[in-house]
Amino acid sequence: MPEQTKPTAEGNFRKTPWPNVLLYARERKMTGSFVITIEPEDPEPAESLAVAGQSIVVMEAGSIVAVSLPSALDTLASVLHDMELISPEVYTQVQEALAEPGAEEAPTLLRLRAIDPTGMDKGLREYTRRKVLALFGFPEGTYAYYADVDLLHGQDRARSPEDVFPVAWRGLAKHRPDEATLAGVLDKIGTRAVRLRDGHEFERFEFGPEVGLAATQLRVAPSTLDQLAGLGPEPGIVRTMVFLLALTRQLEAVATVPGASPAQPVNVPRPRGYTAFGATADGSPPVQDSTEGGPSPSRPQDHPMVKEARALLVRLDQQTYFEMFGLNINAKPEEISANFTQHAAKWHPDRAPIPELRKVYQEIFAHYNTAHSTLQDPKTREQYEASLSGGGGTPAAQKKVAAALDTVQDVHRAEIALRRKDYVEAEKLLRKVLVGNPEDTTAALSLAQCIFDRDPATQADEAQRLVSQVLRETEGNDKALFLMGQILKSKNDKRYYGFYKATLEANPKHPEAVREMRLAEMRKQQRAEANTFEGKVKTFFKDLLNRK
Repeated sequence: MPEQTKPTAEGNFRKTPWPNVLLYARERKMTGSFVITIEPEDPEPAESLAVAGQSIVVMEAGSIVAVSLPSALDTLASVLHDMELISPEVYTQVQEALAEPGAEEAPTLLRLRAIDPTGMDKGLREYTRRKVLALFGFPEGTYAYYADVDLLHGQDRARSPEDVFPVAWRGLAKHRPDEATLAGVLDKIGTRAVRLRDGHEFERFEFGPEVGLAATQLRVAPSTLDQLAGLGPEPGIVRTMVFLLALTRQLEAVATVPGASPAQPVNVPRPRGYTAFGATADGSPPVQDSTEGGPSPSRPQDHPMVKEARALLVRLDQQTYFEMFGLNINAKPEEISANFTQHAAKWHPDRAPIPELRKVYQEIFAHYNTAHSTLQDPKTREQYEASLSGGGGTPAAQKKVAAALDTVQDVHRAEIALRRKDYVEAEKLLRKVLVGNPEDTTAALSLAQCIFDRDPATQADEAQRLVSQVLRETEGNDKALFLMGQILKSKNDKRYYGFYKATLEANPKHPEAVREMRLAEMRKQQRAEANTFEGKVKTFFKDLLNRK
């Protein structure tokens, strides 16, 4: 940060959240540098190690062009591995090549032909996004903006500018605004329908399956917030999507009352903090109003079908096979068959009225088909009825059990691989577990231990990030505390001593921590003795004897 330059503007994320700052910079096509300051949080020293200190985000015409964090969250190779753009074997080969003095990651990847330029561009974009996303979720952070200044001087520059929209969406999806913030926008929309305005940039947000059919519905016809919420896996994520679209002026409200012509003006003010650096909003409407009355004629008849199908799929996932057919546990086989025939005729995939619904129809039909075949066979029916006593028997419960079993098996196989020192296989299994369940702290800690044991010189930063995640989720985890101490010690970071001490506070009998503390105390005592007069005399005569 320049010592003599005064910031153009500064503020804090409590008043103006980080996504709002990014969106404002994009809207105004700002060019300059943001200096983000995040202080480590007490009492947990590892709470925010990855971004503790000062980070720099360089903008150019409203796009992100460079990001620098205090310490690396991931290596580029690990990002490419996560994206399945390189295999575990290639990943290991790259790490070995990077151990050579002066080796740089991107040139090494290309030199080894580990990835083509197109894949490299995808990886670099994701690498940039992850660094920006790491700054979400810290309301106590502060920022300072320096207009028309590149504080990184061209370093860490992305190959192509990164759009703020998809980054803002991923950040808000993970760190959602509180209900009061959402209500500040969504309550102004109320029960009125919204649709995408002309010239919208909807596709740039890269909404995915996390919002279900809600994104598809917005492309098809005007819908109310309640209608859209019913089409997603859960209402909160859909409300967040609409909130972001409203903030960025992608929507317009239309009158839905029969005979209303034209629609009355609807002014939805932006929430406090959206305008520059925490200033109060001036009432500019993020949701524009259509000047046309009535709903859009673009296939509005499809909406009830979409909503009905999605709502049914959600219900079926939570119902037993008997409940799916509206029958009790004593139902006769002929009753079950009659009900199956009725449902199959309605929900067969070939009957889907629009292509977007075919996949939903396939899932609904599969539920009914599985229920019918299970209940028609006396043996499988008996086994299924036995599963009902424990509160199971629903597709959701079955998926949960299957996923849990898969996770347990993968973690067990990973532990066996670690004992064999087969780090590549262990890492592959543990990353698979974390893709399905990112909150699995056991797998995260095992992965950290795996990659650190395999190559502490190059993997210390990623291992540190994983252990920090575990420590955020589990309080007093002696294994995580000790591993963090080991990682910091390998990096000559003096904070390692505090983690060894915290390990013993959590588990006074931790043998390795006891040994490390004794060694640390011995070194401390030796240094103290060496600085005394007697110590200096002993050192003098020892050196004298060695010369002889």
